[in-house]
Amino acid sequence: MNRYPKREVHNLARFISVMKFHPLSWRVTHPYMLVDRFEDVTPPERVHMNIKYNRNVTLYGYLRGCYLKKGTKVHIAGVGDYNLAGITSLADPCPLPSAAKKKGLRD
Repeated sequence: MNRYPKREVHNLARFISVMKFHPLSWRVTHPYMLVDRFEDVTPPERVHMNIKYNRNVTLYGYLRGCYLKKGTKVHIAGVGDYNLAGITSLADPCPLPSAAKKKGLRD
């Protein structure tokens, strides 16, 4: 009948459910960023004078892994490797609710 024995399927499912996945060490030790938007902050008059002028770009997104530092060399897929000129942390626009800040409908 081309079916797997019921006992083997049960054993395989139990084996998969008790497996312990080890975290990827690379993800924990290297920062990586999911960029959701970017802005070109280069003065427009400089770009009009020289089309090949080095641009300044601001990236906004979510950082995972470990911290980024000023001067760190980063790779932007499809663009190349660059040094970071500066890093600024922004407050979370949608923070998780905390137990201390309980608000009612009146607030």
